[in-house]
Amino acid sequence: MRPQALAGAPNRIVAGALPETSIFDHLTVPDFVSVLDCGADTGSNSGSDIASGGARHLDAVNLEWDGLMNCAWHDGSFEAEDLASFAMGRTILDPASIPDAEHIEFAGRLLSFASFFFAVGEQNTNVLRTVLPAVGPRPELVALADELATSLGTFNVTHLRRTDLLKGLYSYREVTAEQVVRNLRSVFERSELLVVCSDAPGQDSFFDPLRREFPDVIFANEMLLGAPKWRGKFDELPVPDENALGILSQELAAHGKTFVGTIGSTFTGMIHRRRLELELADTRFLYTADFTPPGPQYEDCCFQEQHAGPFSWNRIGYGIGGPTLSWFREWPEAARFL
Repeated sequence: MRPQALAGAPNRIVAGALPETSIFDHLTVPDFVSVLDCGADTGSNSGSDIASGGARHLDAVNLEWDGLMNCAWHDGSFEAEDLASFAMGRTILDPASIPDAEHIEFAGRLLSFASFFFAVGEQNTNVLRTVLPAVGPRPELVALADELATSLGTFNVTHLRRTDLLKGLYSYREVTAEQVVRNLRSVFERSELLVVCSDAPGQDSFFDPLRREFPDVIFANEMLLGAPKWRGKFDELPVPDENALGILSQELAAHGKTFVGTIGSTFTGMIHRRRLELELADTRFLYTADFTPPGPQYEDCCFQEQHAGPFSWNRIGYGIGGPTLSWFREWPEAARFL
């Protein structure tokens, strides 16, 4: 019998109920990756960065970079035309601008997916293939998510981001629940279990049309925190905080048959990246709705390529500048680093 969430189960862990923790408490970080304890709020989703959180390291060399989201780094492997297509108006960093130092720091935000920052050739691609996948969830989180996914059998997943996007992106406020359901219906079978990952509680009326359309729905947070078996296993984790809850939701979503996320959410972007890493059969980049500026072609939850260009962001044509596209979604180009 599939585990079900309890009625009225909590959607979030009560703030202040646990000691202060960091996202690094939940990640495996190999010896060749240096993590500095700089007092920044590295466990939040607010965009706080080690570099902008008051970090000062005695051996660090300060660089005058305008944040990763405004920059692209290359190693000389791309022709000038392709490099311009890659950068899309961002500052192209000279390889010689990075000094030979163990630590560097800069004041700008770190927010950017690696696939949209590193324009590199084969040699440095191999380096990134070593570094990037080596930083990931701790084994106990992966094991718990695997156990939960196995217990559910075949299931589809959607990530519906609500709270911060409603505040930060005006166009997202215009997306209706009926629109989302209509789009999901084009890729999900009604008879299959649907797991919902969201930062909003399952009791939110926004999900009413979803429940009417898909008769078998589970909300990931409510199951993890409300079903006694899974709450017990969650509480046994070394650090059972909201960061752990988020990572477990991402790992669970990565194991779904088909996944549909929210455009503009880095949480969705990390799930897409993880699905690429796991080399699943369905690694499409699907989204619940299109609230981007006019231009791209959106069909069956997918943004279709319709233009010429060396990179997927050129071919889709979102009508959004490079600094925004650095975090707006993960890209198929991420597969070369995984």
